[in-house]
Amino acid sequence: MRTRRTLRRLPLAAATVAALSLAAPSSLAGGDLHLNELYVSHDGQDDQEFIELVGTPGRSLDDCFLVVVEGDQSSSTGTGIVDDVIDLGGLVLPADGYFVAGVDAVPGRDLLLGTQNAFENGSATYYLIQTTDPSALLALVGQDVDPDGDGVTQLVGLPGAGVLDLVGLVDDDAGDVVFDGALVLGPDGADVPPGIYRALDHPGRWCPEFLDYDDLATSHQARTPGAATVSCLSGDLGQRFCAATPNSSGAAASLTATGSALVADDTLGFSVSGLPPGAHARLFAGDQTIQVPLGDGTRCAGGQVLFLHPLWTASSTGVAGRDLSLSAGPASAAFLAGSTWNFQLWYRDVSGGPAGSNTSDALSIAFR
Repeated sequence: MRTRRTLRRLPLAAATVAALSLAAPSSLAGGDLHLNELYVSHDGQDDQEFIELVGTPGRSLDDCFLVVVEGDQSSSTGTGIVDDVIDLGGLVLPADGYFVAGVDAVPGRDLLLGTQNAFENGSATYYLIQTTDPSALLALVGQDVDPDGDGVTQLVGLPGAGVLDLVGLVDDDAGDVVFDGALVLGPDGADVPPGIYRALDHPGRWCPEFLDYDDLATSHQARTPGAATVSCLSGDLGQRFCAATPNSSGAAASLTATGSALVADDTLGFSVSGLPPGAHARLFAGDQTIQVPLGDGTRCAGGQVLFLHPLWTASSTGVAGRDLSLSAGPASAAFLAGSTWNFQLWYRDVSGGPAGSNTSDALSIAFR
């Protein structure tokens, strides 16, 4: 059951320190499986909670686990404790490509998580992990996986394990923690968001709007367990094009834009998932679309080309990201209202194809 508290708003920087240095998904052969929608808190009895995965139909979920790590500073256990490890072994993704682990009242669930209160109602990091040593992961339940308090858990370096996806939810408690560079969503007022969803399924971005605390009215975005998610209310930023070539991690790098295409807002940011761990990368933009080989991938941003940001470095779980200032540097003179630019990432992949580098997919953004 959700409880409202009157507390100080969590400074975003406090919850995102790890996100700036790490960021997240990766690296075992499992890039075709992702978190897609979560509903973890609502009014009344929490009898509608679920986590939805999306991926290739028929994909085995053997050695895959959902893991929740406590991030609420006010928790009696403290932060960094593994609250839950949910074993998906012996199951497969259904023919529609959606897998739902949920409590009893969730329609169309594929794995029962009890009758209610499957998840705590506070700040936490949610992981999708694949491992060749399930016993080592299960042994961490109730253990502190961040004993040195640096925001990097032992889950990342667990032998034989890989983080396939992760995301962090926060309420407004000062001092709460999100781990391993997970994208931070929340708070929703004073509380942890009741639920989150990707725009039109993965690889769509996590929407900045949240699902509804009122599980009956759903006056905001409706929950869609076991079915396609809807577009973000704020609209999807950029038109995706130019399919990426898989790299040495087994995944293809996917670029996502967040914020606003309104130049005056100056809130544009980019993130990428599916990079080889530790890969160096450079974001670039072109005012025309082309299609020519670049490394082991395809360059699709051409014409006048701008290289943006300093060099990015992928986290151990294969993601990176930065905000892009539209009011300073080369962007201020190029990304003007009425112009359209195409963004892409070029990255090193020495263990991949013969060229030793690759490219992400591309996003076309019309500025206004």
